[in-house]
Amino acid sequence: MQKCPTCGHTNRPGVVFCENCGTNLIAGARPQSTKALDGEKQTELETSLGRSVFDTGEQGTAIFPEDGILRMEIDGSPDPIIMRFEHHEMILGRRDPATGALPDVDLTPFAGYRMGVSRRHSLIRLTDKRFLEILDLGSANGTMVNGRRLEPHHPETLHDGDRVKLGEITLMVRFQKSPTDGETPVTKPIEPMDATSQPQTALLGGPVESSPAPVQPPASPPQPLVVQSPSPEPPPPPAGTTTKPAAPSDAPPSPTPDKTLDTQRVDDKPPSDKSKSEPPKS
Repeated sequence: MQKCPTCGHTNRPGVVFCENCGTNLIAGARPQSTKALDGEKQTELETSLGRSVFDTGEQGTAIFPEDGILRMEIDGSPDPIIMRFEHHEMILGRRDPATGALPDVDLTPFAGYRMGVSRRHSLIRLTDKRFLEILDLGSANGTMVNGRRLEPHHPETLHDGDRVKLGEITLMVRFQKSPTDGETPVTKPIEPMDATSQPQTALLGGPVESSPAPVQPPASPPQPLVVQSPSPEPPPPPAGTTTKPAAPSDAPPSPTPDKTLDTQRVDDKPPSDKSKSEPPKS
């Protein structure tokens, strides 16, 4: 248990800021609050800046526009967070790959860990009546709206122009009908993960980080088709020379069977002895 050096409140273990007065329990000093200005100084400040540092007028509308977006401007950061309520609920917090915590809106790139943002810090939901409600999810350092600390799990209606504080991160809430020119609606900036951590699910409808495709072995080069050229013909003999005839072969030609001789041999057969043995007829 940690005891606050300023107010003496006993805080839960691991709390960075006092749950009662907001004192930084690590540094031991209470955060500096904005000093109230008198009317003359406030007028001079508004004249020099063109606007007041804090919106002290009436609250804006509580009706969230149809197909609208929620623009959250973070103090000290030029990049706002643009949120679309496609699923009617969004969790704000801090990503932690070790525990698998993947909030819809990741405040890690905005020094969320150092500023006391929990993994599941708060939830913003869109009701059927087009109201935006914010709930603290039992965070360690609490959620505040316009300087008032919220009770855990008790919804608070948001208005256009409200200031929401998560730990020590302050956000200005703006309702918009459509993104401004050249502004892409995203839910949170993507921070490169540690090379040793496993790839996580893509954030809020973004493309899922896929594993690299296996490297295919290089295909063997096609074997060349070998074509042999025909043997060159001998050159013709020069003019004026006679070509010698080919020498006759010494081997005698093979005899050709004489079919006529065979026929004669068949015809020259002697008469059969049958004619000699028969007696002459009288």
